[in-house]
Amino acid sequence: MAKKKEAPNKYQSILQREIKVPELISTGSTQLDLAISCGKDKYGGLPACRIIELSGSGASGKTYFCGELSGNAIRMGYDVYVDDIERRWDLSRLKTFGFDTTNKQFIYLDPINSVEECFERMLDVASSQKKGKKALYIVDPIAALIAEQERKSDKMGQARAKAVQKHMRFLKDKVSSFSDPQLTVIFSNQLIDAVGRTFGPSKTSPMGNAMRHWPSVRIRFAVRKVLREEKKGRTSAIKLKVPRGVQLIANVIKNSEDDAFRTADLTILYSKGIDDVYDNASWLKKYTKALGKNASWYKLPKATKDKKAHPNLNGIKEFIAYIEEKNLERRLRFLVSKHYRRLHEPDDRKLRKW
Repeated sequence: MAKKKEAPNKYQSILQREIKVPELISTGSTQLDLAISCGKDKYGGLPACRIIELSGSGASGKTYFCGELSGNAIRMGYDVYVDDIERRWDLSRLKTFGFDTTNKQFIYLDPINSVEECFERMLDVASSQKKGKKALYIVDPIAALIAEQERKSDKMGQARAKAVQKHMRFLKDKVSSFSDPQLTVIFSNQLIDAVGRTFGPSKTSPMGNAMRHWPSVRIRFAVRKVLREEKKGRTSAIKLKVPRGVQLIANVIKNSEDDAFRTADLTILYSKGIDDVYDNASWLKKYTKALGKNASWYKLPKATKDKKAHPNLNGIKEFIAYIEEKNLERRLRFLVSKHYRRLHEPDDRKLRKW
């Protein structure tokens, strides 16, 4: 008697395909890239074909990071769509990130007034893209559409929360490694006061559980220090402290692609963007003592041997000047990546036996 053929498993094709990120997009900060996915790639970065949330209080660098991501994505062949809800992007500063408004890959969208319109346009963009194309869609900030939308019949916001969950379920089908064209979504989210909360954090992000559940990576920014430069006036008695930038700490509070709860120290210089050279040099000085008296590990001439050409290479400012003079930024980035991944290697433990 002939054996009956087994019915094909309708899930077999999905199970046999490896679910992985097609590529990684750099944030412009080596430390943050490594904090997000140093176990996946040599230099790390934000995963493509995923939903990402960047949250933080006001003036914590979220828009700067969206600009850096836009420039890096355009150089990787992405079409970048920016939904600037509050109309606060200074388009004249886009050259800071390596592109300008004449670039056809940069699409600055018309303003909208509701969450429904935001998600509908996002899905339309995903459907209208040609096959083989890649798109990065940035919403900055999504909180502007939600924070003040309270209705008399819906004081607790239950209807709005259900609507956001519904739109996110539709969006996740478009944001997938298997989708073609590919779509990556970045939500910038403003932290607001948690009114009525007695215990726990005093700040919370709008969109409720939808923004906690659907994004694969959630990064929270906080201001650590405002950088000010002292300048003299016309007379020596007058001195002004001019703000030149801000130092931040970025905390990866959720990460479905790699280990979570890593942190990164970042420096943003106004009108110049992320100062990655300073951050990398500071990290090496802190964790490897590489900028001490002996700089021979980096093949730099010691101050005692070549005082005329390079006096006092031990200071971090002189070190950065030397790096930029010799165009050694890539070498510095490689060293940070090498030491960072070594620090975060998993412990050699015996595998669990079931």
